[in-house]
Amino acid sequence: MKRGVIAVYLEVFLFAIASVSAADFTVTHSGDNVVEIGGDIDLTLHITNNDFKTITLQITPEPYASLPSSYIELFSIDPKIVDVGSGQTKDVNVRVQMKDTVLPNDNYGTYVHVEDISKPESKVDHDLVLRVIPPDEVVSVTTSVPKLIAPGNEFSVDVTFKNNMNIQLSNIVANVGS
Repeated sequence: MKRGVIAVYLEVFLFAIASVSAADFTVTHSGDNVVEIGGDIDLTLHITNNDFKTITLQITPEPYASLPSSYIELFSIDPKIVDVGSGQTKDVNVRVQMKDTVLPNDNYGTYVHVEDISKPESKVDHDLVLRVIPPDEVVSVTTSVPKLIAPGNEFSVDVTFKNNMNIQLSNIVANVGS
């Protein structure tokens, strides 16, 4: 008899824990997860309300995205607060810009935090995995050429080389022609 009573209490307790920790909404995303070093990527969050009433959700980036040690330069969400009706799905735009210092051919993880404003225990941390690839151009070249060049006079041209990779480049050969 005592075992049966304890089992019933245990089941009720476990059911109460499961109902408190479960969110009333689901979050998925779509969009390409491949981004260049220093590039940005646009994703779309799809938030579906599984509850019987309209909910107001606040969407925020991971708190570590703004730290100087983070590999993320910019993390923007639009809109940050959204009302989702019962059984409806709303889309939220997410843009992540990577820093120039990330290493190529690696995966970087981040997440967005989605929380019901009226019920803070109903929340989801949705994971995003970004694949960083090398840029199309390993070295960018910019020049500063004067607008007018007089015949027979000398002129100078400023040439700037920028390494777009987060690795040391060596044995670089620059050819100049006219």
